[in-house]
Parts: sequence; structure tokens; C-alpha cells
Amino acid sequence: FVPATPPTTITINNNEDSGVLLVQAWRHTTGTALANGGYSTTNGFGGMPNPPSATNSYTDALVVAFGGVSGTPVTDVTVPSGYSNLYDEYDQEKATHTAMIASKVAPSTGAQDPAAFGGSGDGVWDASTVLFRVA
Repeated sequence: FVPATPPTTITINNNEDSGVLLVQAWRHTTGTALANGGYSTTNGFGGMPNPPSATNSYTDALVVAFGGVSGTPVTDVTVPSGYSNLYDEYDQEKATHTAMIASKVAPSTGAQDPAAFGGSGDGVWDASTVLFRVA
């Protein structure tokens, strides 16, 4: 999590493996919801990543859906219904992995179950749903 005075640069070390890394930063959130059932992960094969349900214990929680799929590059990724702030990228070196992030603010408590990301991906996938409490 970013401190009150955010850094102006972030260094990410690369290694020999090809892959995709996405970074998004949100202000005015905490990791508190993570300790209250606000994190869930799953994986599958075929189609696009389908983030699982996670339980929101707070009002106005930031719900972040993450996904990754292997196979050919997915250049037509769309957000799950009701989500925005899509950021996606595929592996430019080997063109075998695509990663994606989308988010929304949930105004009330309860289960948050994003639909699958849209797009032409059709391989092994991983997905997560993470909730952050708005500070």
C-alpha cells in the first residue's frame, strides 16, 4: 500500500522469464477488508477469466477484479458487467499471456461476484476478486 506521501517512482526488477505485469494505484483505500473475507481466487480452463465471489463487509468498498489467461494474445478484453477502469496487456515477447484488471465501488455490503471478463481468450486462466475498504 502506498504511504500518505506516495513515491514518484517504482522499481520493478525483471528476470529471464517472459510475462505480463499490470500496476494500478488507488488512493484513499486500506487493506482492512482483506482480513474480513474480502479476497477470493480461482482458476479454470477455457474461455476468459471469471473472478469469484468475495464478501464485502463495508459500504463503499473498492472491488477489484483481476484475471490472467494463457494462449494467444487477447486484444479484445472487455470488463465484467458493471465494472470500469479496464487495464489489460499481453506478453509482447512471447505473446502467450494476457492480464487484466477492472474495478467498481460497491455501495453496500454483501457478496460481490463479478461476471467473467469478455474477449476471445480460451486457455488456462486464473482470476481473483479483492475488496479494499475506502479510507
